[in-house]
Amino acid sequence: MEEKKEKLSFREIWKNKRYRALIILGVYFVFFLFLIGSIRNNQGNVPPTSDSTTTNTSFESLDNYEATYTFMIDSTSHFVHTTRYQEEEVIEVEETSEEYYIKGDTFYSVKNQKLETTSDKLYGISFFKLRPDELSKLLKYSTFQHQTEFQDNRVRKVYQMTVKGFFSWLDGSFHDAEEIVTITTEEISGLMTTFTIDLSNYQNETITITYQSHNQLSNVETNYQ
Repeated sequence: MEEKKEKLSFREIWKNKRYRALIILGVYFVFFLFLIGSIRNNQGNVPPTSDSTTTNTSFESLDNYEATYTFMIDSTSHFVHTTRYQEEEVIEVEETSEEYYIKGDTFYSVKNQKLETTSDKLYGISFFKLRPDELSKLLKYSTFQHQTEFQDNRVRKVYQMTVKGFFSWLDGSFHDAEEIVTITTEEISGLMTTFTIDLSNYQNETITITYQSHNQLSNVETNYQ
């Protein structure tokens, strides 16, 4: 007569150290197979990156944007609009309709669609010093005071420096004035949107730059001769 084999319950199997070790080993094996498969699938879905498709969002390197410069001098606002793509930039002074153009390190005035080299000073200040790379240096020379975070992802930061330090950055000139220059920036999701230089403690002037279209331009269209 054949002996009737009894089926072991899971509880009885689990009590057996040998069977329990085999079960745990099997669970780990299945888990690692699942993990490896997931990693391979994710790698397959990630498109390759290249220098041409990678955008640099750091303010210091920003060279693709539109901006409006507001020079508040003696309670009067003067507006300058710019469009920049890498080493080219078109500049328009709103109140006079004067147009300027930058190519590399050369600043031109535009007259009848013809270019003439000229000074880069607008409203008494070098325009090149008001570009992101130079403004980033100004922040490094100043002293951070505090920041405020808003619910719409805006972050406002306040910096200060002396007039002496400001002019040292601006043109290397010496001033012994110790009045405070306040610099305020605003960012949204890491992108600079507003940069303000408040010189009102020294002279009645404030410069505010508002940025938009970060890294969205494909060129600067011109018909200059």
